Amino acid sequence: MTDLQKDLPDKKLLRVDEAAEYFSVDKRTIRAWIANGKLAAEKLAGTVRISRESIMNFRLSGIIKNN
Repeated sequence: MTDLQKDLPDKKLLRVDEAAEYFSVDKRTIRAWIANGKLAAEKLAGTVRISRESIMNFRLSGIIKNN
């Protein structure tokens, strides 16, 4: 496991609040990133889910920096 993954919940799909906590941002920021196409997500049974892979790709893209 890399340093980038150590604070990421160990599951395939994450909720918006889990992604927000990982990136240390508000849930509205995550939703804005999704709406702007910066962060890939999908809607399952009416709820937004973000894949672990999508989060890692976003981090590695250098769009934001995490503490």
